[in-house]
Amino acid sequence: MKRKSLIYYCSCLLLTGLLACKKENATPVEEPVFSTFQEMETDLPYQYYLQAWCMNDSTGLVVGAKGAVMKTVNGGKNWVRIDSHTDFTLYDIRFMNGNVGYILGYNEEEKGIILRTGDAGNSWGIFRQFDGMKGAAISFPDAKTGYILLDEKRLLKTLDSGATWSEITVNIESANKMGFHDPLYGFITSADGFYYETLDGGHTWNRFKEPTSEDLQQIYFQGDEVVLKSDTRLYYKSLSSNRNSDVLPIPSSGVLEFTNDGKGVAVGGRTGPNGLKPTTYVYATIDQFKTWPEKRPDAGIMTLSKLGTNKFLMIGNRSGRALIFTMEL
Repeated sequence: MKRKSLIYYCSCLLLTGLLACKKENATPVEEPVFSTFQEMETDLPYQYYLQAWCMNDSTGLVVGAKGAVMKTVNGGKNWVRIDSHTDFTLYDIRFMNGNVGYILGYNEEEKGIILRTGDAGNSWGIFRQFDGMKGAAISFPDAKTGYILLDEKRLLKTLDSGATWSEITVNIESANKMGFHDPLYGFITSADGFYYETLDGGHTWNRFKEPTSEDLQQIYFQGDEVVLKSDTRLYYKSLSSNRNSDVLPIPSSGVLEFTNDGKGVAVGGRTGPNGLKPTTYVYATIDQFKTWPEKRPDAGIMTLSKLGTNKFLMIGNRSGRALIFTMEL
């Protein structure tokens, strides 16, 4: 009797194991939201890219390590290398208008650099070099007004599209990102849930805290609300009232871009299946951020940016080759 029981028990284990293996090896069902996710042909050379800026659905630039500046005029299929005149790591790029733009960079000696273009990114020159990169950030609320945070004490401001700049003394701790809703109303995110707010064009800053110990990172504006992003939460704060922020959970992600109608794409990394090395995941939402289906592409993705109203461009790599993915919501 015991022998029959043992045979039956072992048979159940074997059947359970076979079913588990079948489930483990099964091809995951593709979520409908990813039906437009595709890899496109590109001649973009391999590099560690950190930030992309798309002017429209065909023209954009990407910056990265070793002074890399690349430009496309056909939606990412072909790229031209632009001389940056530096070997610094370039990590942020913003344009004030169709012609004037700036790039932030740093090196291993914690020296900072700012590059400037006046011809839509076809050529770049060194605008300024400085010590310390603890809080460097950049924001252009309109075609004439611009702000560049050099460090925790110095904020540059222009009111004439960068022709002249003035320096404002500030006191900002652990700055991450900066964003201005208009020429006067701005925010700087910081560590441990703190952020700074100005109502007078950067001359005075007040410090506030959201109910989190996570660092606040990216800043977005939607209508009369500012959205502050941590690793796993979005904090919606009204620009016209003092009510507490609304909080929405999101997948753990390094970068997020969204549209004005409740759709968005996020890219993040987490430990892969069975404890494998960290893996890139792409998340998408089309229901006001309530659900976030995920996709695990066979590539690492380094940058994410909007390519038009509802289209997104992602730059990644696989086996030492640069890749470009697009997706439309």
